[in-house]
Amino acid sequence: MITDYRTKVLFLLFVLFVIFLGTFGTLITIPVLLLVIVVLSTFATTFYGSGWTPSSRQSIERILKEIRPKKGDIIYDLGSGDGRFVIAAAKQTNAKIIGLEIDFFKWLMSSLAIKIKGLGNAKIIRKNFFTYNFHDADIIFIYLPQPTVDRLQERLKKLRKGTLIVTNKIKCKSLKLTKELKPEKIYIYSTK
Repeated sequence: MITDYRTKVLFLLFVLFVIFLGTFGTLITIPVLLLVIVVLSTFATTFYGSGWTPSSRQSIERILKEIRPKKGDIIYDLGSGDGRFVIAAAKQTNAKIIGLEIDFFKWLMSSLAIKIKGLGNAKIIRKNFFTYNFHDADIIFIYLPQPTVDRLQERLKKLRKGTLIVTNKIKCKSLKLTKELKPEKIYIYSTK
């Protein structure tokens, strides 16, 4: 039994590649190739440190109710996925909402959703959050695996004083916890 997540992803890609080779030259070649590209794009983010696990609508509503962003605030969603937090925050506040997403298809999907909904205070940037400069943040939302959050903590500690960091189900061990929302397991931190 394969237990390592990355090994499973590589195995899936190998199987899709074999299927693609077996269908090469037939009418099904293009759909199989598109499937391989989508799967590759979606699972490639796991090699950067984050798979895709979307936040629930209830968690997002609770977070926005608790942090109460105001006009002029800059909010980042690190690893914004399909953009559900960015879209919800943009609909409910006048803050500037920026999602950072490296996956091309999730970036495209969420960017189109924002355009269709006419949300002028939101955008998704296709960048790696490990290298992107988000020093201007007033609030940062994170729903990423614990090892990824651990890698980010040194950068988060260097943000300007008073920046709120909100995590969904994941703790930032080196930051000062200011509030815990139960039963959702939402943690709010503030930089010193």
